[in-house]
Amino acid sequence: MSESVMDTKVADTKVVVNDEEQYSVWPVGRSNPDGWHDEGFAGSREECLAHIERVWTDMRPRSLREAMAAGAGADTDAGTGTDVSADTGTNVGTGTDVGAEAGR
Repeated sequence: MSESVMDTKVADTKVVVNDEEQYSVWPVGRSNPDGWHDEGFAGSREECLAHIERVWTDMRPRSLREAMAAGAGADTDAGTGTDVSADTGTNVGTGTDVGAEAGR
């Protein structure tokens, strides 16, 4: 059985990623835009978009994730991850009034 042109899969699209860990699709054979590099996956546009959906689970840019993590560390009880900042009195994760829990 011979292979027809229609049966041959051609990877015409690739996944690219930037330093902020944001993903996009780009045509194979074209130079990547400045600041973007090959992620390592290529296929049809649909396959690339499905791959991105699987691997890009947090849409926030890397710098924002890092800044939020650093900021959260300053006001968080390291043992529980609970926000214990005195100005709010509220557990940010659940909205629970921690003042009532602490007997305030």
